[in-house]
Amino acid sequence: MMAIVAASPLLSLFPMHLFTTRDAWNVFRQKIAANPGAAAELRAIAEPLLGQPAVTILDRPPGRQSPSPDPHDYFSVGPYWWPDPAKPDGLPYIRRDGEVNPEFHETDRPRMETMVQTVIALAAQAFASPEPVAAQRFGAKAAQQVRAWFLNPQTQMNPHLEYAQGIPGLCKGRGIGIIDTTMLVFMLDAISYLPDNAWTPEDRTGLQKWVDRYLHWLQTSENGIAESKEHNNHGTWYDAQVIAFALYAGKKDVAKATIKNSAIRRIHDQIRKDGSQPHELARTLGLSYSTYNLLGFICIVEMARHVDIDVWHDDDMTSEKLGAAMQFLIPYFKKPETWPYKQIHEYKGNTAILLLSMASQRANSWVVPEIQALKPKPWNGMTYLSGNVRTNEGALPKAAARA
Repeated sequence: MMAIVAASPLLSLFPMHLFTTRDAWNVFRQKIAANPGAAAELRAIAEPLLGQPAVTILDRPPGRQSPSPDPHDYFSVGPYWWPDPAKPDGLPYIRRDGEVNPEFHETDRPRMETMVQTVIALAAQAFASPEPVAAQRFGAKAAQQVRAWFLNPQTQMNPHLEYAQGIPGLCKGRGIGIIDTTMLVFMLDAISYLPDNAWTPEDRTGLQKWVDRYLHWLQTSENGIAESKEHNNHGTWYDAQVIAFALYAGKKDVAKATIKNSAIRRIHDQIRKDGSQPHELARTLGLSYSTYNLLGFICIVEMARHVDIDVWHDDDMTSEKLGAAMQFLIPYFKKPETWPYKQIHEYKGNTAILLLSMASQRANSWVVPEIQALKPKPWNGMTYLSGNVRTNEGALPKAAARA
């Protein structure tokens, strides 16, 4: 049962590190300082972003409009849905799992990815910068981007996803589209490390109000309720988003109830004793989705510490399931070409490094050598920079180098 709290005055105003720790970010800073090559690579990603205009929900290609009459409403189309070649008008679209229709890239989803990746890259560079002036400069640009997307009334996104992952000929939006805002939890975690002179209490309060309104929509809308009933990575990431947004909005009771009443149950329902995740193995990108789903569970477990739930040390059955899932996947993280299930596109390893790194923040020291075997970049262990399930390309503006 979901614990629902109506949008209301916020309960707390703290810069919460949702699922990473300051220790992990400090290690990242130390590695950057000790590795000039990595430092130059990160700066090559972040520096061009200083000259880029802030990305907004309104920056749509000419002629490509939302099905909503309000241009501030987010919209996307189902990425794996294509025109039906047997129909003159192609409608309704038909599903081709794992194959992305180019129309997907003309919607708001790629712009949201660009926005999030921009904020994360700038936040990482700000945190790594030894000079306070440089740190403030990168931090201020990150804050400017967040304000443009969420806080400026002229350019902000409305806090709902009624038109996410629509299917031409079938529907204007679906509950499944709520997966599109998964990336926002990584942005919220990253901005908690921005310099205080860049990200102000007023900014934080404004963003908490936006998140609070979105949380309310997630828990009460038809699309949100539908997504909460999904049994694969969609259900996992619905819970992860509710927990993250509830924590950010100061509603720890909602976060705790979601963890206890839903998220822990999902771990046991979705992970077999051998560590496999059958719902994800059924996909055409089985390794990618197995990794993505497990990352969601690790994020949930790490966020649980904020409500005094320590899964790693106090819940042996759940921690054993998560450990089995990591052990099942690690051989394929190292040699993805040996994956015995479907993986129709090249596997990208950034997500694997992040989930193992997060799992080792407070427990699971046994995975540290496995992380090193994957040859991580310094930032791979503390944030989700330049990577998603479908592709690693196109998230940052073209002027920026790639991680």
